[in-house]
Amino acid sequence: MQNVKATYKFFETAESDRRLGELILYIASRSMADPKYGKTKLNKILYFADTLAYLRFGKPISGAEYMRLPHGPAPKRMLPVLEVLERNGSLAIQETAYFGQKQERPLALRDADLDLFSGNEISIVDRVIEMCQDHNASELSLISHNRAWHITPNKDSIPYEAAFISDEAVTDYDLLRAKELSDRYGWNVSQDRP
Repeated sequence: MQNVKATYKFFETAESDRRLGELILYIASRSMADPKYGKTKLNKILYFADTLAYLRFGKPISGAEYMRLPHGPAPKRMLPVLEVLERNGSLAIQETAYFGQKQERPLALRDADLDLFSGNEISIVDRVIEMCQDHNASELSLISHNRAWHITPNKDSIPYEAAFISDEAVTDYDLLRAKELSDRYGWNVSQDRP
């Protein structure tokens, strides 16, 4: 893992929108045969891919800013980017029924411009698509409801750095190791804290 900046600075909107749009087209074309694929699942694939890339390379793939929504993280600029793609004839939204629910499926009407991305970035997207393939939007939403999502107020940005927050409970070993490090490095730990 590369060194990660303390706070990630998002790409310029035009660059991020272009990268996000091309990723949407790529994911849509790869997900055409997936009956569980729709807008919500698209949001989760994008979020997981960007987060995984951030953890691995210190920067996301799209550079999009994600916000907390009730069904999990979604790019803040998702709707404007989808509208541009629809207006320019690159994408269509197909409304279908999926187990009695309305499903909106973004469909790619042209190939994505993959020249914007490295092979490693596309490899991460492919891996995330495969990992999500057997899950529906509700299942992926629950998975995306991690600690970072829980501590972020609704419609606020979820910082990429939150990917480093573990969802696992603190173990006795974790507490012992923290005490060892605190003693070794002289960290001042208040005894008043729970």
